[in-house]
Amino acid sequence: MSGESGRTSNAIFKARAANPQHTKRSTEYILKTLIKYGNPIIAADLYNTLFERAKPSYEVICKELSEAGLPSPKILAIILLNYFQTGEGTYYRQICEAGYSYNYVKNRLPYLMRLGFVEKMKSRPRFYYPNVSLLMMKLSNQWSFGNFDNFKRKFYEFMEQLRVEEGHIGLHNIHLSFYALGVYRYLTIDMEKCGWRLAYSNKEFITPEIPFGPDRRIKAIFEANGRVRVIIACSDNPIVVPDEIMYDFVELLIVFWKFLKRNLEAHMHMRFDPATLPRPYTWIINSVEVNVDFDSYDQHIIGPLKLFERLSKLYTKKFKNGRKALRVENLLKPNVTVGEFIGIVRDFLIYSSK
Repeated sequence: MSGESGRTSNAIFKARAANPQHTKRSTEYILKTLIKYGNPIIAADLYNTLFERAKPSYEVICKELSEAGLPSPKILAIILLNYFQTGEGTYYRQICEAGYSYNYVKNRLPYLMRLGFVEKMKSRPRFYYPNVSLLMMKLSNQWSFGNFDNFKRKFYEFMEQLRVEEGHIGLHNIHLSFYALGVYRYLTIDMEKCGWRLAYSNKEFITPEIPFGPDRRIKAIFEANGRVRVIIACSDNPIVVPDEIMYDFVELLIVFWKFLKRNLEAHMHMRFDPATLPRPYTWIINSVEVNVDFDSYDQHIIGPLKLFERLSKLYTKKFKNGRKALRVENLLKPNVTVGEFIGIVRDFLIYSSK
């Protein structure tokens, strides 16, 4: 990086792309490097050896982002490469210098933010950071835009089957995932003093199970590859649909995200930027159990349930307080973001009220 100060990021990208010595590394390679080392390591590397080791080509990155179906691939490539190179956000005027009009950039960046691909820091509101986690999910086929329509159709069909007034619809055993940048490298056995647990078999660090109401718990599992799994266990007290989805579920994830952020920042002695620990609305919901509990056992209830018994689990659920209910349960694998999931639930409420 020394010797290139004073030049714009766009000029640096073009110069490096034109250098025949630069090997065309893939975008996924860059994302994996960021996930493994995190931007603080890259930013502290005065000679930028990690950047030189990756040797990315600006044109190749744009092409791969475009082939993956991502919107505004050139803008995303500028923001991603600038973050990889400097560990900093991209000022909106740097994007304008790449040949875009101010009005286009001003409208396009909020659009990319709504989709979750970029974030901005509150203290520097005109600096934009890439959501490395969501980009990685997209390029490694762990998430796709097409998942939204597929899951929406399955969710609607299942909910339509369960339109029985006596039933109580809920969600439990929810599994989510995202990537945290460079965090795993800082986790040590000392975390056990804070209630964390190290699974020696697969080197996973597991947070304490945090209760959030009767018979509800949430925890996170940090994997060696940088992925973080979040598990919400509440089989005896499912999250009610729709009453608790729009607010309680979202609030729970935000509070848990803040808990992780504050604990990890204190342990790592640094402040996170928006890319290090992505916000919950861009986390991927990998699987969820949708259940309906019936307090009544008469034929009025049991008869219709036979129609989809093959697709669901049908059993008597015994609760800790001694209550029994007939539970219909189906495992769904949405692979959609939390934001998309909330949108699907909200749309169903509007659809079902008509």
